[in-house]
Amino acid sequence: MYCEIALDKIDLNVPPPAEEPGRQYFYMAKCREWVCEFERKNRRRPTAFTQTFGCQVNAEHGI
Repeated sequence: MYCEIALDKIDLNVPPPAEEPGRQYFYMAKCREWVCEFERKNRRRPTAFTQTFGCQVNAEHGI
């Protein structure tokens, strides 16, 4: 059902593909490269913070 994609085999030295899903895989590989570089330099995994402000649909319905 699912097709395994070898992100480590994607050439990041060329421009990203114009078509999907190749373009998405290219940027996934780029992010993976960035995370590995971050871990190497900082000796820790990067973290993220997400703040949400609710759903705008709720404001339309007075919820």
